[in-house]
Amino acid sequence: MLNVTRWSLLAVVLLPLGASHAKDEPASLVAPSAEVSLRSEARRFADASDPASASLSRDDSAVADASSAAPAPAVEAKPFPLKTVTLKTDGETFFVEGRMVIPSNAKVVSLRATTVTGRGDDATLVIEGELQMRAVTGGSVVLENVKLELARGFHALSLMQTEMRGTGGIVSDEKDAHEGTVYVSGSKFVGSTKVALRMTGGTAAFSGCNFAQQVSIQGVPRSEKAPSQLEFGMQGCKGDKEGVLGGLRVVGIKEANLAFNDLAGAECLFSDVEKLKLYGNNVRSERCEFAQSKPGRFGGSDIEADDFRSKRIVLTAPPKPGAPERVKFTSCWFGGGTDAKAIRAELFEDAGTDPKIGAVAELQKVVASPVGMGGGAR
Repeated sequence: MLNVTRWSLLAVVLLPLGASHAKDEPASLVAPSAEVSLRSEARRFADASDPASASLSRDDSAVADASSAAPAPAVEAKPFPLKTVTLKTDGETFFVEGRMVIPSNAKVVSLRATTVTGRGDDATLVIEGELQMRAVTGGSVVLENVKLELARGFHALSLMQTEMRGTGGIVSDEKDAHEGTVYVSGSKFVGSTKVALRMTGGTAAFSGCNFAQQVSIQGVPRSEKAPSQLEFGMQGCKGDKEGVLGGLRVVGIKEANLAFNDLAGAECLFSDVEKLKLYGNNVRSERCEFAQSKPGRFGGSDIEADDFRSKRIVLTAPPKPGAPERVKFTSCWFGGGTDAKAIRAELFEDAGTDPKIGAVAELQKVVASPVGMGGGAR
C-alpha cells in the first residue's frame, strides 16, 4: 500500500511541473501519481545502497537548478515606431537615434511599461501627429536622453506614469511655435530634462508631476493683432518628491490656472497673463513676480489662499494717470504676521516702494497660519 502522506506531498511538488501538460489533455487521478511515487521510492533505496549514484544525482539536480535560475536574455531594442500603432506588450524597449518623425497622419499609442533610450547627442522624436504613452497595467514609461519636440503642425501629446531622465524633455522648436494639446500626469522630469513650450494656442496641462528644472510656458502671438490663445493648467504638483522645483515662467498667454502646487526654484514669473488664477499653492521661489507690459491689465488676476515663502514679491506694470492699479491677495499667508502694511514693507516691491510701478498689492484677510494646500516648506 502507498504511503498517503508521501504521495500527497509528491503530488503538490510535481503538480506545477505538469501544469502546461494538464492544459492539453486530462491527467490520470491515480495511476501517474502512483507510478511517480513508486519510482521515487525505488530511487531512494538505490541512492541509499549506492552513495556515488546519489552524489551524481544531486550534482545533476544542482546543475538543473542553476540552469533554471539563469537570467532571461535582455530584450533587444527596436527603433521607435513612427506609423499608427497601439503597443500592448510589457517591457518593450525602443531607441531613438538622430531626428525621427511621427508624421501628422500617425497616432502612436503605448499602453504598457516601456523604455525608450536615446542614442547619440541629438536623439529627438519630432511629433507632428499624436503620441500617447502610459503604463495601464503597472510600472512606468521611461524616456532616457530623448527629446520630444513638438512640431509646427503638432496634434497631441499625452504622458502618464512617465519618467524622463538624463537629457531631453518636452520642447517646442526654439524658432517656431504651434498649437495642439499637451497633457502630462503623474510623471517625473529628472536630471537635466526640461519642459519648454512655445504655443500660439491650444492647451497644456500638468497634474501631479515633478520638475527638477525650470518649466517655461511661452505664448507666441498668432499675428500682430491676435495674441496667443494658450490655456495652461498645473495642479497637484506637490509632495515629498513632487513639485515645480526648478522654477516657473509663464509669459504671454490667455489663461493660467494653478492650484495646490509647490512652486520653488530661483524664480516664479507670471507676465502678461490675461487671466491668472492662483489657488492653494505653496510659493517658495526665491523671487515671485507678477508683471504686465501695459497699464491696467491686472484685472484678470485672482490670487487666493496661497502660502508665500518667497523672499521677494514683485509687481511690475507701467504707471498710468491717477492711482496705481490694485492687485488683490486674498486669505494668503506671508510667514505668520498679519499686519498688511508691515508685510508689504518687508516683502513687496510695488508702487509703495517705487512710484514708477503702476500696481500696488492689496492684502485682504491675511491669515496667521499656513493654508497648507500646496505642501509645506522643505
